Amino acid sequence: MPHLEEHVSLRPYNTFGLAVQARYFARFTSAEVLRQLLALPEV
Repeated sequence: MPHLEEHVSLRPYNTFGLAVQARYFARFTSAEVLRQLLALPEV
């Protein structure tokens, strides 16, 4: 089952280094894992 994180800093992922947070954040390596993430009730 994929892991869904909450309130993750997006600073390492944006060009300007802005201090913003994602409500939900997940890393996935395949389309199947993405489908599982999108099926989670909180998404």
